Amino acid sequence: MEKDTIEAATSIPFDYWSVVIAAFAGLLSGAIASLVAPWVHYFIEKRKKGLELKAEHIKDLKLLIDSEADLKSIKLSSIWPVIEESLTELERVEVKNDVVTVMAGGLEVSQDEFKRQLLSKAIYRLEKKWLH
Repeated sequence: MEKDTIEAATSIPFDYWSVVIAAFAGLLSGAIASLVAPWVHYFIEKRKKGLELKAEHIKDLKLLIDSEADLKSIKLSSIWPVIEESLTELERVEVKNDVVTVMAGGLEVSQDEFKRQLLSKAIYRLEKKWLH
């Protein structure tokens, strides 16, 4: 009985070409994966760093609006172009306007405070665009 089993196992034809093709396919897929993986990792890290930088810019913009005493110092900051770019046309006109008081939501607020609110809205829109 043992002899029949050995003869049956040795009578199965062995195809060397299928082994060579399978080995070559494994080698090729491994080589491609080892070349592609670093690029994928690079682009993921690049995007992550970009989002971190944008989050830091948003934080700086909010801090600038909250901490500066007047609008002129905000306009003189190095971050002003980012804010100005995100303003709508109507907001740009309002920021350049020099009226003393404004009625906003039924409350009388100073023009400077009203302009800060406009800038805060622009920063909020920019934050939604960049980080969400």
